Amino acid sequence: MKKSELIELVKNRAHVTGMAGVSAAQCDRIIQALCEVIKDEVSRGGDVRLPGLGSFRAVHVAERPGRNPATGEEITIAAKTRVAFNAAESFRVAVNR
Repeated sequence: MKKSELIELVKNRAHVTGMAGVSAAQCDRIIQALCEVIKDEVSRGGDVRLPGLGSFRAVHVAERPGRNPATGEEITIAAKTRVAFNAAESFRVAVNR
C-alpha cells in the first residue's frame, strides 16, 4: 500500500472516530506526525505501544563475526541498533484469519 492509499483509507474511516470531514491533507500531517513521534521516541531508547497494533523498540545487536559472501573472507560485523516491532495479539489474529 502506498502512502497516498493509506491517507485515503484513513480519511474515509475518520468518521468512525468522530472526525468526519477530515481532509486528505490533515490525514497526511497526522500520519507524518505519528511517524516522527515513533522515530524520536525509539531513537531515544523508549518504547512506543499502540494498543491493537503492537509496539516499537530499539534493540542493540552486538558486534559479531561474519563472512563476506563474495570472497569467503572472515569479517567483523559492527554493532548496531535495530528497530523491533512486536505485533499485538489482536493484530496477529486478524492477519492469520
